[in-house]
Amino acid sequence: MVRLYNDFVFEQGKLRESVFTVEDVEAIVKKPEFFQRGSNYFNGVWGQAGENDNNTQQVILSHLAKHTAGLTINELIELTGIDETDLQNALEVLKRHDVVVENQGRWRIIVELFQRWVEKSHP
Repeated sequence: MVRLYNDFVFEQGKLRESVFTVEDVEAIVKKPEFFQRGSNYFNGVWGQAGENDNNTQQVILSHLAKHTAGLTINELIELTGIDETDLQNALEVLKRHDVVVENQGRWRIIVELFQRWVEKSHP
């Protein structure tokens, strides 16, 4: 977004407000190369989620990515088949790393762009 702003203002010499709009964000996110350029970040988060727990965190993230409104513990148990204790432990690790959040009993991925990447890359 900053690159596009700089191009617009400094290279093309056009005036524009220095505040990004929802439309600006949507224009960037809808570009096919967006997720390719962000792949280092997305793959890094995904890779960390796959360490030391038989991919339990990745399985959870794959299911949460499909449900943007979030899932309850019981829904996650039903969808993933993961034991409740293991599920709770994995969610706590993801929460400590600011990947997921729990709100009113529903767990969801915090960063929508990461959620979209997971949904697209690891269905």
